[in-house]
Amino acid sequence: MTIKNLLFAIVLNFLCLLTPKDIKSQIDTVSITSLGLKGNVKKITEFNFFAIDSLGKIVSGDFIKAGLGDHEWKFKSEEDAYKLKKSNITYEFDNKGNLLTEISYYSRRTPNETTKYLYQNGLITEYNTKMDFSDAVIKIKVLCKYDSNKNLISKTSYRNDELYGKEIFKYDLNNNIIEINEIDEQGNVTIAELNKYEKNKLVYRKKNYSSSSSESHYEYDSLGNEIFTSTLYKSEGDEDIQFIEKSLFEQGVIKRINYLRNGELSGIETYEFSDGKIQTETYYSEKYPQNNSIIEYKYFPDNSKEILIKDKEGEILKEFDKNENLVRLKIINTDGKIEDYTYEYSYDGKGNWIKIIEFRNTIPIKIRTREIHYL
Repeated sequence: MTIKNLLFAIVLNFLCLLTPKDIKSQIDTVSITSLGLKGNVKKITEFNFFAIDSLGKIVSGDFIKAGLGDHEWKFKSEEDAYKLKKSNITYEFDNKGNLLTEISYYSRRTPNETTKYLYQNGLITEYNTKMDFSDAVIKIKVLCKYDSNKNLISKTSYRNDELYGKEIFKYDLNNNIIEINEIDEQGNVTIAELNKYEKNKLVYRKKNYSSSSSESHYEYDSLGNEIFTSTLYKSEGDEDIQFIEKSLFEQGVIKRINYLRNGELSGIETYEFSDGKIQTETYYSEKYPQNNSIIEYKYFPDNSKEILIKDKEGEILKEFDKNENLVRLKIINTDGKIEDYTYEYSYDGKGNWIKIIEFRNTIPIKIRTREIHYL
């Protein structure tokens, strides 16, 4: 990826996370809620270190630079990892919980990227990012405009004070996004996304990327439940790929049946509910048996829950405690070797964790620390 493409991706990173209905109100940011924090948090800083076992006492060693592997163990899915946070980072919030500042670090004392957000009437009107490279400093400014319904209608980006690109958002009378246009600094327009609705339900979506595209069709039953989805992916130099999903609704059970383009069964997802709460999620595939799993939920009177993810043999692959923190992870490698990871938490008086020790096959390998300041 070129530096220019990388910077453009950074400028647009918030938009990649959102559905059309999510994006209409304001740009998404990390929040106190998404981080699972309790209390009136003003500022939080997280760092990662290698763990050292010194005569039975586990202490922090050298600083660990942020990396993809550093994200994966903490979250229930890749989407959560991408959406919620990075390692070695500071978040600062105002008294309404809005994100004001986000800082990522090369080292414990050297930031490499800082973003500051400005708000008006609860909406982000501007954010500024400063990126420090060894041979240059790059500044990105993004200005946001909204209509009278608080729908985001444009984002204008500047790189080192020069126009870098625009995004224009168009809506229907129900405030659904029907089109997103990207305009580069030379005035070239790309229709990045096109949506069609019937009875306020999304029935068609097309997305265009630099060298690929996707096209989706949706159908609903009389109650408004999505019962059919067909998505065709096209990429330059590769064969087209199509996925078809059919959903069946029964009392307390939802089944989603997935097919490939040739009609071959890809897999079945089954969701079982009781008292309005999901109890189990089951994933089954003859074609991809390595992905077969079951997720079990256990609820408590305080509305907290424990989560177990098991493989097809019933072996626990992931376990989450009542705070939805990962406490155990089991990885079975292609050579059959098993890696067992466990996580030991320390909490502050508000119930937020301030230290995690990660163990690999009983050996401490990593420590993640948090410093939290409250209002």
